[in-house]
Amino acid sequence: MRLYFSDDLVDAIVAETNRYADQYIALNPIPPHSPVRNWVPTNHDELVAFLGLCLLMGLVYKPRMAMYWSGDEIYRTPVFAQVMTRDRFLLILRFLHCNDNNATDITDPDRDRLHKIRPVISILRRNCATVVQPG
Repeated sequence: MRLYFSDDLVDAIVAETNRYADQYIALNPIPPHSPVRNWVPTNHDELVAFLGLCLLMGLVYKPRMAMYWSGDEIYRTPVFAQVMTRDRFLLILRFLHCNDNNATDITDPDRDRLHKIRPVISILRRNCATVVQPG
């Protein structure tokens, strides 16, 4: 995973996720009991843990996301709660971003249709090119 999800890729996602959370909180009224009130900026290590949990969800299937953190004997998968709380995972998922929304004009018909994920695509392409050498 670390060959493709390099430090610069993770750091770019961290920066954009934190930027989007700040923009959202500044522009929207936050109800008193909203989990958004508990937002604290994420960091490199926490996002790596988040991405690891996302990958693990592809291996350990459960019909509902909350079941990954269930204490019920039938559904329990302790590693999820050991790595991150359910509420924190959902909060990061809510604000997860790869590019600044303000970086492109969405009314421009000739805009880059992949602008929201373009930075990730660029870094992944570069990382893939260094990992796999044509031969």
